[in-house]
Order: sequence, then C-alpha cells, then structure tokens
Amino acid sequence: MEIKNCIHARFSHETHSNQIINLEQKKSVAHRNSLLDLIKVAASIGVISAHVHSDTAAAESLSHFFSPVRVPFLYITALAFFISNIHKKSSADNDAGIQDTLVKIGKRIVLPFLVWSAVYVLLITLKSLITGVANPHAFDLGKVLLYGDSAEHLYFLPQLLVMELIGLGIYLLADKNNQNKGLIVLSVAAIYLIWGYEHKYYGMTPLPSLIAYTVMAFYLGSKIKKRQTHWGYAVLGAALLVLAISASFVSYPKIFAQYFLALPIGGFGLLLLTLNIPRLELPSWLITLSSVSYGVYLGHVMVLEGLEFVIAKAHISMRYDLATKALVTLVVFLISTILVLVLRKIPVLKELFLGESTPKASVATVTYRIPEYRRVAA
Repeated sequence: MEIKNCIHARFSHETHSNQIINLEQKKSVAHRNSLLDLIKVAASIGVISAHVHSDTAAAESLSHFFSPVRVPFLYITALAFFISNIHKKSSADNDAGIQDTLVKIGKRIVLPFLVWSAVYVLLITLKSLITGVANPHAFDLGKVLLYGDSAEHLYFLPQLLVMELIGLGIYLLADKNNQNKGLIVLSVAAIYLIWGYEHKYYGMTPLPSLIAYTVMAFYLGSKIKKRQTHWGYAVLGAALLVLAISASFVSYPKIFAQYFLALPIGGFGLLLLTLNIPRLELPSWLITLSSVSYGVYLGHVMVLEGLEFVIAKAHISMRYDLATKALVTLVVFLISTILVLVLRKIPVLKELFLGESTPKASVATVTYRIPEYRRVAA
C-alpha cells in the first residue's frame, strides 16, 4: 500500500506538472493577438514571393504588391512589442529587466541567426561541390557573422537586433541612473551602422527609415502598453496601407514619393490597423498556423533552393507566370511550415533554430520512503 501510494503521488505530481505547462501555453496563446500573428504569416508569404522567380510582368506584380508591407511590417511589429515589453519590465527591477531583455535578444535573435548562417554557408558550399559550379560568392566571415551575408534574407536579423539596441539605448539614456549604459548601447549600434553604410553592405536599412522605425515603435509601444484602441487609428492605418501599396502601381509626385512613401508607412499602417480592430476568435489549427511566421522566414530560402535543385535535376522546364509563381510560393510556404512544426517537436532544435524555449514547470520532489512494518498482534 505504501509503494502504491508513492507511485500514485509521483503520477499525480507529473500530471500536475503537465497541467501547469499546458496552462502556461494556453495563457500565452490567450494573451497573443492571433490576427496579428496571422498577418505576420501573410507577410512571410510575401517575403517568399519576392525570392521566387518572375518571368512575366504579372508575376512580378505579386512581389510589388507585398513590397511596401512584408519586411516593414515584420520590423515595426517586433520593434513596437519590444519597446512595450521594456516599459513593463522596467517598472519592477531596472537592472534585472535589462539583463532579461539582453538574454531574450540573444536567445530569440542571435542564436537562430548564427545557426541559420552556418546552415546556409554549408548548403551553398555543398551545392557548389555537387553541381561542380564554383560559388561566385566569396564568404567574408565578418559579413556573415555581423551582417547576415550567408543568405539574401538573413540581413533581417542583425538589422532588427540593431534597431532593438537603439530602442534600448534611448530608453536607458532617458533614465538618469542608466545614462552611461545607454550611451554604450547606442555607441555599439552607431559603430555597426556606420561600418555597414560605409561598406554598402546588402540589407542596410536607410537612415531615414531607421529613424522612422524608431519613432513609430515608441509611439505604438506606448499604445500597446496602455491597450489604447480607437476606430480613428484603424482608419488612419488603412489609409496609410492603401497609400503604400498603391505607390507600387501609381506614379505619385517625385518629392512625395522620395520623402514620404520611401518611409515604412505600409508596415506602420498595417500594424496600426491591426491593433485597433476587434480581435477575431480563430480555430486552433489557424492559431497554430499563425505562429510559424518567424521560422518560415528563416527557413524558406533553404526550402526554395532545395525545390529548385530538384526541379533542375528532374529537367523540368518551368515558366514562372503569375499562376506558377503563386503555386511555388504556396508550396514553399507549406513545406517551410511543416519544417517549423517538426523542429518544435525537438526541444534542442526548437531553441537553436527558432529561438523558442519550452515552458518549465516547478515540480514538487517526491521522495520514496521505505515503508515501516509494524508487528500486528494476532
């Protein structure tokens, strides 16, 4: 009976542990804006379309349609929520909040960036060896590790990182107790940007856009923190979104196009719209789908390269018109989504490739006690 009770206690604690983890995951889902996540998925599909070939003007128009929104929306969303989280953490313990912020940046951005950079360098090298075609792109270790030079889309992560450092530096600079730390953070960001601009590295965010991202992120971050919504903001966001997308198809005055439409107003408008409309109740499968945008962005080029390699080896001739481009884009998205879901099943790979960690529940220790036998009188 004593052993049975001990086993039952252990099973109860393990069950309780699983319930805690499931509860934490449900809380996380409940606090997320699934519609916002779903739009991020649409933005990642737009990124995929930009990397798929276009052989007709109609096919190219698909890329133009997403152009003002895809990357700007991903930038401004990540940055605005980053600023909002800094506000929340600083209210308790400033030093602990800063450390926690830096650790999360390392896990969410730096680690996946380094892992995927290594993967893409390896894949490009293997492709060169298999095909016998010399790789025209000479890898520079500094550019690979600091500016995402291993693949055409990885520039996104170091650029996002430097934007977050600028946001953190400005926030620290505004606090008289942390001004020195703020100056150090901003100096690191400034050196990084100056070096990149000087050498004209691919993917460097233009300075006016960088300033616009920062201002917009602080504005939206305060709105997110206060949970302020208004239909007027939604209308303004929709107007900016339409204006940004139409700029790819309509010729606006040169000065207007150069000094206003060149700014990331499309991403800002879409986020402003999304934050100020009622949240939708999505089915569970759609909520799962809405959470894959980051992983899809990181892995889609590998999937696309693999698909194109198979097509070439099979001697299949393809003309990338609008229908073909849309089909290939969706196929790459589907395979990339499956890849993300598989990586999530393996905790180590989930952390390395996606920057995601599994919630840990505190489990009470169950100690087996040797049963005491008492002599029972007959």
